[in-house]
Amino acid sequence: MAATAPKTGLTAEDIWDLPEDERGELIDGEFVPMAPVDPDHGGSAMILGAALVRWSNEGHPGVVGAEIGFAPPATSGVLLAPDVSYYP
Repeated sequence: MAATAPKTGLTAEDIWDLPEDERGELIDGEFVPMAPVDPDHGGSAMILGAALVRWSNEGHPGVVGAEIGFAPPATSGVLLAPDVSYYP
C-alpha cells in the first residue's frame, strides 16, 4: 500500500467539503486523519458527554456534541473535532 502525500495548505472549508468517509482535523493547514478510538476512550467520552448534557439541562443552556467541527476564532488553517464539546 503506497503512502499518499499529505494534504497541506487547506482551509476549514476544504475539510467540510471532503467526502463523509474522510474524517480528520485541520492543524496549521495540514489535514490530519483521525483513526477510530479504543473502547475505553469511547466509553470515557460518552460518560463525559452524558454529564455535560445533564449539566446543560440543569441551567447552562448550550449545545453538547461529539466530534462537531470547531474552528477557533481568528485562527485560519485549523478545524478541530473534539471528542466531546459544549458550546454556550
